[in-house]
Amino acid sequence: MTPSFSINQVKRHNILSVKRALISLDGGTKNDVARVTGLSVATCGTILNELEGSGEILQAEGGPSSFGRPPKLYRFNENRTYICCILLTKHDQRKVIHCAVMNLLGELVYERSEHFDLLGIDEIADCLQGLLEQFPKISVISIGTPGYYFGGRIHSSGLPELEGQDPVRELKERFGREVLVENDMNAMAFGIYFYRRDLVKPEENMVLIAMMKTNHLGSASIIGGEILRGFSSFAGEILHLNYPGGDPKKLLARDHEGVLHVASVAVESYISIVNPAVIVFTGSSILESDLSLIREAVLSHIPPVHIPAMVYVENFMRSHMQGLCAITVHTLELA
Repeated sequence: MTPSFSINQVKRHNILSVKRALISLDGGTKNDVARVTGLSVATCGTILNELEGSGEILQAEGGPSSFGRPPKLYRFNENRTYICCILLTKHDQRKVIHCAVMNLLGELVYERSEHFDLLGIDEIADCLQGLLEQFPKISVISIGTPGYYFGGRIHSSGLPELEGQDPVRELKERFGREVLVENDMNAMAFGIYFYRRDLVKPEENMVLIAMMKTNHLGSASIIGGEILRGFSSFAGEILHLNYPGGDPKKLLARDHEGVLHVASVAVESYISIVNPAVIVFTGSSILESDLSLIREAVLSHIPPVHIPAMVYVENFMRSHMQGLCAITVHTLELA
């Protein structure tokens, strides 16, 4: 069994390398793909033929060739299938379902938001029903939720109708699509890491800290290009840290000084344990101008050589959706 498993793993890796090469090249010949991947031209040719047969790539004629017949030019078919990304949030005491239909490159096809008094699996299913009828190419449903999904259940979401429920099993049974559930902070962090190369380099470890005026405090870490979830998917739940001065929710609600105190303690904890190169802040409770104040507070406990770059991201909704899409694509090896 072991040799067969190894061969299958190598083949999967090679196929993924070819698809990613075509994406990075924005199209190319089998010689181009061989140059980027390091695979032989023959191997690339075989894989390209398989991918063309499955519809995962498309073919167009290349430019003129001095040897007569022009080489075949291939490109990745980003619209072969769609991903339905659903983000569950609370806004002004009302629950919101944000929906986005995206292609395999994270490009937006359609989006809408709906408000609810109650938000459970039935409400999610009602939204999905219309989207699946409108976009039958949707093959995967990716859900971002507060809290975490562990042991087939949602925990600590702040959404009572979803607490302890298993949307993966129920929605898969209803719609016959693959369903993934991810923590909303993990999704946002991965979206920033994957799409904001102006902020984070591929080789850098990154931490996201989100501070909202609803007293919501969350975080996530990207280590070695992967989401740090921990053994029970509890990683990033910094609301449970011991904050000098009292309950972090009360500190966040008290005044802006309380917000800066909570942020500084969280940063010190992350530097001491993860030692990231970049910490990204976002949320309605924090301002870009606050970052220098947080840095000053942290410097009273941490030597300057260990202080990471601190940056602020304002529009986090786009990063949420792109992150859900990118996590799905990478988890299922769609590209």
